[in-house]
Amino acid sequence: MTTDDAIRHTSHIDTTSDHDPVIPMTAAQRGIFYAQQLEPDVPLTIDAFIEFRGDSSPSADDSGGAPIDIDPDILQRATTLTELETEGSLLRLIPSDDAEPALAIDRRRGLVLGIKDFSDAADPRAAALAWIDEHRSHGTDMFSDPLLETHLLRVGPGHSIWYCRGHHIAYDGYAAMYLMLRVSSHYTAIVDDTPPPVADTATMAEIAAMDVAYRSSDKFAADREYWAQRLAGMPEIASLTRRSGPAAPLSTVRSTVLDDDLVARVRELARAHRVRPASVITAAVAAYVARFTDRDEAVLSLPVAARDRDILRTSAGLISNVVPLRIGLDDDATVADLLATVNAEIKGAVKHQKFRHEDIVADILGSAGARRGFFGPLVNVMLFFEHIDFGPLRGEFNVLSTGPIEDVSVNVYDGLDGGMSLDLEANPTIYSDDEITTHHRRLVEFLEALVTAPAETPMSRLSVLRSSERAELQQRTTGDRVEIGDLTLVDLLDAASASHSDMPAVVPAHPHGSRELSHAEFTRQARSLAAALQDHGIGTESVVAVKLPRSVDQVLALHAVIRAGAAFLPVDPDEPADRLDHILAVATPDLIITGESLAELRGHTGRRDPEPVVGPDNTAYLLFTSGSTGTPKGVEITHRAIVNRLAWMQDRYPLSASDRVLQKTPATFDVSVWEFFWPLVAGATLVVPSVDGHRDPWYLRDVIDEQRITTVHFVPSMLTAFSAALSDDTTGPDGAAPRNPGPWIRCVRSSPAARH
Repeated sequence: MTTDDAIRHTSHIDTTSDHDPVIPMTAAQRGIFYAQQLEPDVPLTIDAFIEFRGDSSPSADDSGGAPIDIDPDILQRATTLTELETEGSLLRLIPSDDAEPALAIDRRRGLVLGIKDFSDAADPRAAALAWIDEHRSHGTDMFSDPLLETHLLRVGPGHSIWYCRGHHIAYDGYAAMYLMLRVSSHYTAIVDDTPPPVADTATMAEIAAMDVAYRSSDKFAADREYWAQRLAGMPEIASLTRRSGPAAPLSTVRSTVLDDDLVARVRELARAHRVRPASVITAAVAAYVARFTDRDEAVLSLPVAARDRDILRTSAGLISNVVPLRIGLDDDATVADLLATVNAEIKGAVKHQKFRHEDIVADILGSAGARRGFFGPLVNVMLFFEHIDFGPLRGEFNVLSTGPIEDVSVNVYDGLDGGMSLDLEANPTIYSDDEITTHHRRLVEFLEALVTAPAETPMSRLSVLRSSERAELQQRTTGDRVEIGDLTLVDLLDAASASHSDMPAVVPAHPHGSRELSHAEFTRQARSLAAALQDHGIGTESVVAVKLPRSVDQVLALHAVIRAGAAFLPVDPDEPADRLDHILAVATPDLIITGESLAELRGHTGRRDPEPVVGPDNTAYLLFTSGSTGTPKGVEITHRAIVNRLAWMQDRYPLSASDRVLQKTPATFDVSVWEFFWPLVAGATLVVPSVDGHRDPWYLRDVIDEQRITTVHFVPSMLTAFSAALSDDTTGPDGAAPRNPGPWIRCVRSSPAARH
């Protein structure tokens, strides 16, 4: 069969017209175009290869046992036929006066099979794969470079690699797989001298018309409404690293073939709960991400084919999409609960899969600046052809990349022969090689733990750490044991007050209505307030919210609550209403101390000394997480725990009566606790700055200088800003020249880590 004969079997294709019909960009193509413009050096391509190792059996060939090799002429003809059917490689971008170019089908643009010979290299296969990696690391000029490249790489007798690279503006992963399968069908038909199987393939113009019709339909509006409701209040994107950076040209991949027993358990669990194996894999990834990031939900990115018509399933083009999966995982969720949640979430997402992720990001989430607009780690479970036959030759199929990875992607290849492999593909810009290897191994072990656990097992009992890591963690967290007895914060405070009674305890940086208090006077006022609290029914295990701005009064109120035997709950007076309502609803405080109620407590005429009711296992304070990873959660800390913490700090970074500590951290953050109590149990001085002084590095610079501060806590970002304020060529916001920071700066630079 000649090429012309084969082409006649695809008679619906016009190969004679010189006219290039203009086609509008689909929404998907528009997203890829602008993404490539933003990052021109990052390849937005899909790369794969099929490896042929020959067949030397006499039954396969009459060549007397010589290895059969792929025929480049037949491969060229098969590729040409597929090109004419699918049109993806014929796409040409036409510049226009507008920012957005037009598309056209250029039938004069022929796809030429490149041929390279690496058989003379010391390691031919390694040399061929190295060439592929180097080639695919470069970006594509969408206006001048081919949108599809194919190369036949000679490795040795009967050993070749057919490499394909398609730009995403013309091909998604589904289209690339279909293209290679279609080439194999044409190759086999030519070798066997039979007509190729006829495929009903949509043209690029038809695909564009379908996109226009969808975007003006009621289905589009319904899909938008679904995603708007489903993503309301969605938390920020989760990641397995705190680093950020652009996608690298090549991602780093760790791969493993799952053992047969694990694969069998995945399939058995799926059957038992009437879900697909993909739901089991997704559940494991969701739980791993949620547990690792300490969230009560995981948001994942799910690639979907979005081919809702039969004709689209036998067509090329960019149609696939990425949609978010929002998977809740509370502390009581069992394995069965999680599988049901994931399965329902996937079903809902698939019903609305045509609504583009670019529209979700820009229109619903309001994050148009996102690089490609994904929603979290990707999980991609793919049915996989391990072998593709080209006539008598069996080719091994290998996917190198489905596009740039900004964070991580879990790729599971579910082989049609029953096997399964799991890859972790990660962005090397933000993950080290060791981190990628560790996460990959943890995921495999976590999947094994999930599928072997009874269905009623709470997910919180499954560890994200590997068994070897858990053993090492036990060793690393078992340090010197120090017996500190059954002491409470009140015991420590009373002892320090008695031995440092006349020393300054709390000092306002700017005495507007407040004055310096000695340890004895501070203790007297705190005890008096504690007694008044007890007379109002406050005692052990009561919760008292302290809704006061940073001030000496705030410090007194916190200490008074502790001495009354209750747990304090610091509340920011400027807290957003929804967060404040949630905290108060969960904590249900017995009393809220405000400026007005504090005045009433001070005016109480009852006794001046509280009853000593608190014990080491009573709750000392209650703090809520920020909520940036989900709903704010309350955490209770006992006297025994905070006493142990302060004892360790005093042992590791001892304070003396001459030290002066700056109360810089807002009371709603856990670091503030040692600021409020450590200096007073050590006989040192606590200096209280202005309400918002922690936000101004120049103000902090001056207060530290004026108040002779020796100990202060900084988060790294604020320390950077503060360091700039110390520079000789830096002026404050009022244009004033910086003051001489004085001798304390040596303490900042040379003291241990806790004093910086």
